[in-house]
Amino acid sequence: MRIPLLLILIIPTLSVSLIRPTAAANNQGLDWTIELGVYNYTLTSILSPLTSTPPGEHEVYVNLTALYPLYDNINNPDYFRPIPDAHYQIYFQNGTVYPDGYYNFMIVPTGNWSAVKEIWEIFVETTPILWIDTGDEWGFDHVITDGDTILRSAMVFSKTSGLLLHYLSSAYYFEILVHHEEFILDSYEPSLEPVTIVEPQPTSEGLEWGLAYGDTIPYYRTIETDGFVVTDSMRVDVKVGLLPPIPDPLTDLTSVMISSSHYTVLDENGTHLADNFEWPELWDALPIGNLDLVKEKIESELSGPTFEWRETSSSWGFKTANSRDPTRIERTFMFSKSDGALDRYLYEDYLDGEKVKVIELIRVGYEPEEPQDTMIFVVGGFGLVIAIVLIAYIVKKRKEP
Repeated sequence: MRIPLLLILIIPTLSVSLIRPTAAANNQGLDWTIELGVYNYTLTSILSPLTSTPPGEHEVYVNLTALYPLYDNINNPDYFRPIPDAHYQIYFQNGTVYPDGYYNFMIVPTGNWSAVKEIWEIFVETTPILWIDTGDEWGFDHVITDGDTILRSAMVFSKTSGLLLHYLSSAYYFEILVHHEEFILDSYEPSLEPVTIVEPQPTSEGLEWGLAYGDTIPYYRTIETDGFVVTDSMRVDVKVGLLPPIPDPLTDLTSVMISSSHYTVLDENGTHLADNFEWPELWDALPIGNLDLVKEKIESELSGPTFEWRETSSSWGFKTANSRDPTRIERTFMFSKSDGALDRYLYEDYLDGEKVKVIELIRVGYEPEEPQDTMIFVVGGFGLVIAIVLIAYIVKKRKEP
């Protein structure tokens, strides 16, 4: 499914026709009443690949430092969008600067809400919109239906100051939420109808996700180099977001491929780990309920190197090896039989037969067992081995250790 950029980022950049700056109200009766200073928000992002927001819920603060002059004859709502660094900065709670500013942060001049509405109507003139206009709030709630996709965008502002109180953008595909982003002022009690999160349902083939939105799974990550000396070790949490719908019937594994937009990685203190972390996109999960079918799809998509099934009483998975003299890389993936989450990932790097680097991600409480009923496939020749398709799915766009 493709969601148009216009429908996720609700306000495109339009041409602006302005005449002159004014020190006070312009000829439309619009004036700034907002105060400069720091404003605290909660920013929630689920499956938002077109923004810079990491998945999950984040406490952020906006430092509004300057206001731009109001021109006469404003005819574009994009004019209400302050410029990062020039007018404001946005930070995560740990002090990290939000990259390139938050695109959907806006402030609105007060004094003539009818004029503000007319300006916004230029953008939404061909689609229905619910206007919000109460004693304290002004804004809109906008829903667009495009085939099997429903898209919703909404903004609510304070009529006293023009400060953004609530921004919401969401998209549903076949009634399942596939994109959601929300930005709410901490002291504000939302008046918008909440977004409904519908978890994917089991398929006719018995496949379903064993994990749910909001589940948190603890792991230990260890890196060993320099003669098997532990050079980095830490405990982290993987917080599960919205997992992709499972096609019915399941045709291939790409349709349920997990990416970093489906989860977020936190340290022990709950701080989001940056994208340059050693394994920001390493975590994975597979559907449960029909292990034979999942195995069948894996086997049908294999080609290339040595491949080895592994199964224990509580988990199952596989081991692969890619060799090109003088190097050899082995990867082991083990998944929980109960919830489908990754129990263990093991990366082993060999040079001239000597192990030179090990990276392990292991679920807290998971005890590796000796595999049972191992089955080995050796496919292809020697030398440069073509990577198996499945590993391309799982490791695609993931950083090589």
